[in-house]
Amino acid sequence: MKEFLSIGELAKIFDMDVQLLRHYDAKGLLVPQVRNSENSRRFYHFDQVYPLATIRYLRRLGYPLAQIRDFLHNNALRDNLEMLSEQAEKLRRQCDELNATIQIIQQKVEFIDREQSSSQRGKFSTFWLWIMWISYLESRFSPIFTTSPAPIVINRSPLIQFFKTKSSISSNVWK
Repeated sequence: MKEFLSIGELAKIFDMDVQLLRHYDAKGLLVPQVRNSENSRRFYHFDQVYPLATIRYLRRLGYPLAQIRDFLHNNALRDNLEMLSEQAEKLRRQCDELNATIQIIQQKVEFIDREQSSSQRGKFSTFWLWIMWISYLESRFSPIFTTSPAPIVINRSPLIQFFKTKSSISSNVWK
């Protein structure tokens, strides 16, 4: 087994660009153990594979490079465990937000499907689908969308009356 790896060999092991390794060197994250004084070629000791794997893993978890540098240079296990716990909590919150967004999208799809299937023609204009979707959201989540203590009431009857007369949608949809 080789004791030293060139920058290209190390990059190939991790399927990454050599520019990223140069960037890590410039930021002080992963400094090559040997640098040729004649041509400035970098050579990494085989043991430097482990810190690079840690860097890649922490980047995948969303850590900025400054925190990764602190993590690598900090020998206090308690601090590193606390940092990992904080990141895990942050990722849980992001996951909850994404799940809530997915749920809203699924509800929107189900709502539009329901509305389209209840129509005689099976189609509504995009405008009407948005009006119905907003009404649904207001009825379901009004505390979320209202910033004032009293709910905002929008009188849609003139708008609905206008479109009833101008629209080709059958009148039984409005009953």
